[in-house]
Amino acid sequence: MCCIELNYCQRKLHPEIPADLEMIRRIGLKIGLIGNTSGRGQVPTNLTQYNLKHFFDPIVLSSKYGRRKPDPAIFHYAAKLVNFPTSHWLYIGDRIAQDILGTRKTGFCPAMQIKHDFDHGESDEGATPDFVIEHMIELVDIIQAGMKCITPCPQPVDVNPCPVRVRL
Repeated sequence: MCCIELNYCQRKLHPEIPADLEMIRRIGLKIGLIGNTSGRGQVPTNLTQYNLKHFFDPIVLSSKYGRRKPDPAIFHYAAKLVNFPTSHWLYIGDRIAQDILGTRKTGFCPAMQIKHDFDHGESDEGATPDFVIEHMIELVDIIQAGMKCITPCPQPVDVNPCPVRVRL
């Protein structure tokens, strides 16, 4: 499977990503990765290829853990690996039905969607992100502006925990 993933799936790194991740790390935030994957090789290989692997801890892949997003178990597992409650996590993902819905079920706050042009061909609904961004640098700007929702969210998971909406 890894051979197919690495040789036939086209991946393109946006050139600003390493600098954006470095800025996030300098701000003092820990960066993790939770990915729905069919194989165990593609993500680690791509992260190494793009020299990004050192930014992420933990790296939790569904193909290794055995559960896929939006199952709350995979989010709780990642939080347990770093001994940090889910209510203190800022989560960014591209898919509403997997990422945002999964974070809502788990209590992550805030949950952000990063938009892109790729059409997955699946329905993508089920929850509302706290923020919608087009580029990673917008995440850095939000963090540097002192985003208030990085504190624990006391509301029930099915209630939108952060009333602020930003579209940059």
